[in-house]
Amino acid sequence: MTRSSLRTLRRAAPSTAALLSAALLSAVLLAAGPAAAAGTALHAVPSPSPAGASGANLVSVAAVSPADAWAVGYAFAGTTTVLGVPLAEHFDGTRWSIVPTAPVPAGHDVRLAGVAFSSASDGWAVGTDTNPGTSTVPRTATSVIEHWNGTSWTRLPSPAGAA
Repeated sequence: MTRSSLRTLRRAAPSTAALLSAALLSAVLLAAGPAAAAGTALHAVPSPSPAGASGANLVSVAAVSPADAWAVGYAFAGTTTVLGVPLAEHFDGTRWSIVPTAPVPAGHDVRLAGVAFSSASDGWAVGTDTNPGTSTVPRTATSVIEHWNGTSWTRLPSPAGAA
């Protein structure tokens, strides 16, 4: 393959945002059933932004049913240093609402990147927790695992060495 054809392939490849959008839509369509798949029940529903956040990104979605879907990602917080804080939103069939995640250690940049549900009371979210470090403590990054039990999100310990 020539360099020219590789450049053409790169340009023709769908962007990450386009692939993510397609995956999000597919998950919602599968959960919404035949009417949504036929295009008769789809409509835009705005999602809230966290108070005080300078921006937010929802990056993964899972739907248990047309009236029970979750999206996770992160919001930007802070004034002097912008840190990611985990963000979970729930769709009840009518509207999206922000649901508190597990507490975050002070000064850490925590971002959720994936979510999956097997039932309304068994959901999992994963992501990263970055401790920016100091002049005497090195920067570290570890994985984040949170579990939804039908009532609240709880952070669970990550396996040793998971980053």
